Amino acid sequence: MEEEQQTGNQEVQTKQAKKKSLFRDILDGSILTRDVFVTHLPFLFFIAFLGMVYIANRYHAEKVVRDIAKLQKEVKDIRTESIEIQRILLSTCNQSNVARLVNDRKLGLIQPDVPPKKIKIKN
Repeated sequence: MEEEQQTGNQEVQTKQAKKKSLFRDILDGSILTRDVFVTHLPFLFFIAFLGMVYIANRYHAEKVVRDIAKLQKEVKDIRTESIEIQRILLSTCNQSNVARLVNDRKLGLIQPDVPPKKIKIKN
């Protein structure tokens, strides 16, 4: 039993030593020269590249969303302005308003009493 406890203690001690060694290797940079790290280096670069693409895509998407919101606001403003101009034109184009404007500006035009006639041409 004592042998099992000793082997258990030794395993715990070796694990702690490996953790300390790994931490020290990371801090002093010697982990970068290990074969395991060097063989996985292309994959790590690929992962870093994908991360940068993901970040750039997110920034682009946020910019597009801001632009869409800005354009929607602009369309809403222009639509409101268009409706207002249409209302003014419709109220101005009434026959009574046109006759009043002609009289106010003294253009010398008079309103005909006889309705227009249709001209037919025979071949």
